[in-house]
Amino acid sequence: MTREVIGDACAYFPAEYGGKTRYAKLGTAFREDNRISIKIDTLPVAGSNWQGWVNILPTSKFVPKPPLEEAPMSAKAKTGFDGVDPDDVDF
Repeated sequence: MTREVIGDACAYFPAEYGGKTRYAKLGTAFREDNRISIKIDTLPVAGSNWQGWVNILPTSKFVPKPPLEEAPMSAKAKTGFDGVDPDDVDF
């Protein structure tokens, strides 16, 4: 079973008083076998005119990233505490 990203789960906000219609990302939609799941990261606040509809919009942003490699020790930033013995710190 592999989980495939379908797109972004977005809330639809209709235009108010001549404003423009907008979408706010709530989370991510996935497909696994014959099921669709939505991972919700946030919900709109009360009074935001959200009517409860969630739309799945295809995303072109999702590209799996390779794991990060740790930088060599010489390239790491100095913290100002290099060479300090932890036993010498009073806590």
